[in-house]
Amino acid sequence: MKKAVYIIVMAAAWYIAGMYRLFPFMVLAVAQVMAFFVMLIVSRYLRGGVFAAPAGTVVEAERGAGCGIPVDVENRRKISAARFTIRMKVRYRGEKRGKTERFTGNISAESRIRILVPVHTPHCGVLKAEPEEMKVYDPLSLFGAKGSFDGAVDVVVFPVKRRANIVFEEPYPGLSRGGENTGRDGKAAEYGDVKFLREYREGDSSRAIHWKQSARTDTLWVREYEPEPERHTELRLDPWGKKDSGEMIPDAFYEILYALLCGLAENGSSVTVRWTTPAGKPSSYWISDDDSAKRMLCELFADDAAAWRENRDGEEAENTVSEANRAKKEKSRAYSRSRAKKEKSQVYSGSRAHTGNSAGAEPGYILDGSLRLMRGNETVFCFSPDLYEEELERVTLYL
Repeated sequence: MKKAVYIIVMAAAWYIAGMYRLFPFMVLAVAQVMAFFVMLIVSRYLRGGVFAAPAGTVVEAERGAGCGIPVDVENRRKISAARFTIRMKVRYRGEKRGKTERFTGNISAESRIRILVPVHTPHCGVLKAEPEEMKVYDPLSLFGAKGSFDGAVDVVVFPVKRRANIVFEEPYPGLSRGGENTGRDGKAAEYGDVKFLREYREGDSSRAIHWKQSARTDTLWVREYEPEPERHTELRLDPWGKKDSGEMIPDAFYEILYALLCGLAENGSSVTVRWTTPAGKPSSYWISDDDSAKRMLCELFADDAAAWRENRDGEEAENTVSEANRAKKEKSRAYSRSRAKKEKSQVYSGSRAHTGNSAGAEPGYILDGSLRLMRGNETVFCFSPDLYEEELERVTLYL
């Protein structure tokens, strides 16, 4: 647009100078032509001196919140770039098409800046951000030349962090509480089995005082208790068991899973998460904190994207073969359609054979693709795909 306006103004100056023989307009027209070609040379000069690259290879984000990909831009020339534009192709793993994100800025001579390219994060998973193009413009923004822009970034989009309200019906199963009562609300005594007696020290709880021994010796004695054992829970996932392996795992499943892990961690429980990939390979992950939960989610993201991509490529291959057979053998349309349908059903049944839910005999808890949390064959709670956010806030899960 600026170039078109500049050419119109330059043509008008030449016309006025030629028609009315005005010397100032003649000088202006000549200066405009010279500036036009100088800016063209400057843009080519800046092209070899402006570089851009992502500041890292992995960026964490939260679903729906968006994020910015840090990109370092360096200008090694002695001329400022009035404007530069960066375009990045952003797509989820397994997708062919993506969305182009743009950023426009400016950079002074012989300087280095860091910018943030905005990225939308509507779904959970791994976004692949790849450089598409970088253009550097002259000080008048008339001409643009491609600059150097290399490096790819993985944007890991995690679920929104929520905590499920979890209460264990047996706060410390198998542990003797020394006569202290435990209730359904999860509140229990602070102590376990008595290890030995020792003299009272300032700061000791009065509930730990051994009153009979203290009365006999006229000295306060307190009970020293065994440390509480660590709680451990096993959670089995079956995200592909209630749907086609060619579909992506819904965001609701990731949100509920992450909320369950956060709720268990809040109750001091470590978790072993187990699942079977669509390829039939067993996977397990031991989770004790938020970092290990995020690493487990990354593995689940990768399995889901691989399953979706493999299914999509298989469908494309089947369609190609079907079209080639129809063109080559000139078979009837009805026969080709029935054969393609039969082959497709065989592919899907093979995927399900590896992911069938045999969780009825498995210990611990199960979260399946229908968003149902189960303990053995007993349903603890079935979440709604549309109302799971409200349910995580108001529902208490008794495990």
